[in-house]
Amino acid sequence: VNQPANAQFVVPVDALPAALLAARRIDCDELCMRWLVDGWLLIRVNDGSGFWILQELLKTRYALDALLERRLISADLSGRRFGGGPRGARGRRGEADGSSGSG
Repeated sequence: VNQPANAQFVVPVDALPAALLAARRIDCDELCMRWLVDGWLLIRVNDGSGFWILQELLKTRYALDALLERRLISADLSGRRFGGGPRGARGRRGEADGSSGSG
């Protein structure tokens, strides 16, 4: 596979699940038959399974968010927590509090 020099560890994924998991916002109609992803990608679910798919998607996103939060907390080896962002986001050393982390 030819890859650009700056692309490493590229893993092919199915486009629809990746778009739904990475979306910042998903709007849908009252029957969950039409979804607008990030304000530009329109997805139609015509078989009546839209509500179920949306429920499963939300469960998966919440589980991934919780896993990421646990990983970020366990990766903070110094015991210091950096906050301020949505969902208790953590920054790298020196970003959240303005310190250089060297002293």
